Amino acid sequence: MNEQTKKKIIELKSNGKSYSYISNLLNINVSTIKTVVSRSKSIQKNNQCLFCGKRLIQTKGHRQKKFCCSGCKDKYWNLVRKQNKDGVENEQ
Repeated sequence: MNEQTKKKIIELKSNGKSYSYISNLLNINVSTIKTVVSRSKSIQKNNQCLFCGKRLIQTKGHRQKKFCCSGCKDKYWNLVRKQNKDGVENEQ
């Protein structure tokens, strides 16, 4: 696997795409995708809100935040529920 493909995998995963989505898009085994991501130093912890992308400040010793506020959390999960109800697979 060349460096360009690895960078594309890291970019897609950083943008919140699922392993199966990346695998289907690039025609690469899911295990290979997981290995590339786990070996990458650039994706240690995602410190951005899953909905709006705002930078999150994590508190050491506490559960890691995924959302900047309850409004973003509610909007995100409502969107996921709607996508699943409409039969669209969640790509997160």
